[in-house]
Amino acid sequence: MQLEDVGRVVEIERQIYQFPWSPGNFTDSLHAGYNCWINQQSAEITGYGVMMLAAGEAHLLNLGIATEWQGRGLGREALGT
Repeated sequence: MQLEDVGRVVEIERQIYQFPWSPGNFTDSLHAGYNCWINQQSAEITGYGVMMLAAGEAHLLNLGIATEWQGRGLGREALGT
């Protein structure tokens, strides 16, 4: 994920969560050096994830797949399961 991706990521976040993260939550995560990634199909951002690595542990902070892309295994793939 790059700063220019945050707009689309926030669109997806607002689409799928009742209490979505703000754009600031995503930019702060990028600036903090968290693992922030996007899933793309062709040039379209279809999902994203934010993970914090610390003290030999990983904490999944956020994961989302756009509504129109759900049910295709993208979330499962993102989790590596």
